[in-house]
Amino acid sequence: MAAPATPPPTPERFFNIVNAYQQSDALRAAIDLEIFTAIAEGNTTAGAIAKRCNTSERGVRILCDFLTIHGLLTKQGDQYALAPDSAFS
Repeated sequence: MAAPATPPPTPERFFNIVNAYQQSDALRAAIDLEIFTAIAEGNTTAGAIAKRCNTSERGVRILCDFLTIHGLLTKQGDQYALAPDSAFS
């Protein structure tokens, strides 16, 4: 019986570890700014979220896009929504 083949080495594990702080910092910023609450209240564009959270639209867009990439928000066009895990209360 042959030993199972092992997958080739990949830098993915190291990349994820090195960049993990970005994810936790982004989540903390979103919580501090009340991004999830703002979206739950119906503010779904970067402009509306920024106005509700009293911060810059560009910063909100960057943060929300990052959260979308990591599955905490969804985005269709310019509209953000809570992903199922984020909407769970």
